Amino acid sequence: MIFSVRISADKFTEIQNEIREFCNSITVEQKEADERFAREKLWCEREIKKAEDLVAKRKKEVAALEAQVKALEDKIADNKKAIKQYSDKIAENNKNMAEYKTQRCDANFNYITLLREHYDSQDMLKQLKKDLDEFLDKKIANPNDESIKLPTSFIERVTAFGHLIPSGHQTALIETMQAVNKYVQAGDVSGQLNDTKTNHYEARNITDTLHVDNTRGELKPMDHVAHIEPKQYFIMLKTKIDNIIAGLLKHLEQSLTDLSTKEMKANEDYAKFMIALEKENAELAKLIEGLEAENKALTAQLEKTQETLDEFRKLLKAAEENLARLKKMCEEKVEYHERENKRRQTEAGDCAGAMKIFNEVLGTDEELKALLNDTADLKSSKVIENQSRYNTEIDNNAPQTNLKRRAKRCQEEE
Repeated sequence: MIFSVRISADKFTEIQNEIREFCNSITVEQKEADERFAREKLWCEREIKKAEDLVAKRKKEVAALEAQVKALEDKIADNKKAIKQYSDKIAENNKNMAEYKTQRCDANFNYITLLREHYDSQDMLKQLKKDLDEFLDKKIANPNDESIKLPTSFIERVTAFGHLIPSGHQTALIETMQAVNKYVQAGDVSGQLNDTKTNHYEARNITDTLHVDNTRGELKPMDHVAHIEPKQYFIMLKTKIDNIIAGLLKHLEQSLTDLSTKEMKANEDYAKFMIALEKENAELAKLIEGLEAENKALTAQLEKTQETLDEFRKLLKAAEENLARLKKMCEEKVEYHERENKRRQTEAGDCAGAMKIFNEVLGTDEELKALLNDTADLKSSKVIENQSRYNTEIDNNAPQTNLKRRAKRCQEEE
């Protein structure tokens, strides 16, 4: 029995030591967990800071690339706008050139028409001068020959080109020829008698005083009209008409010169206008060509920049995901550490409870205490008297001793 008790005591001690070691291991584990968590916390802070810095860097890179893409798109759009403006200007210049060409063609046609009218007028005046000279030469030779008549068509002939000569010259010529015609018709003085009726004297108008006052009224002497011989008159008339026609011919010549000068100036202006427009169109076409080439290069650069932007957006997304993963992992570490702390606290409490049980057993069973402390006298089989509850169980031949039950309880709890 003593040997059995000794064996039980050794088992009890073994269990007690295991519990004590387990309790100590919890303390050691807690210390190691705290140290490991401190290291992990520093690692998390460092890695999260690196990840945050990388995210910030990627955001700046993406923003810079987006700004570059925007600048390239704006530049391409501005170039397209300029190309359209230049193209519209070229189209406008071509339209103006076509319109000006049409106007010049019309003006040249009018110029040719006016030239023909001037040449026709000159020929007409020369022919008219010839006809008038023949008429006047005949009148000079035979002033009183009533059969010599003025050509009746000369007024229509003068009127036909009257828009080319000053109205004063035209009127002077027509009035002169009308006066000549009237003078010729006046060869028959019978037609002039009615014109002298206002100078007829009527005696009944004389007063009873029989005084005649020839200084007033109808008796007032008329101004003396200078007398010119018909021949001399026609000579003077021919000279006057020749001068008028010569003046008209000179005017037509000057008008023709002025017309040609103005037309030549207009043609020169048109030529300069065409040169200027063609030069401007060439410069605009060169600008368009340069802008199109620039847009081609900018478009290629834009495509590469957009590809780079897409890559950096992916890198940014990966950096953000990595940062989120790190934060989540570190949060899980904190949660795990807290959860393990609670577990260890629970186990430490259980250990304290177990140790309390053993201490209680040691405190009440003197024989077991002596066995555990190697103070029992096994040779003399001296049994230390226990408390009554233990003797009762032994006297009653309990299937298990208190020591075994406690050991079993400890094993179950373990």
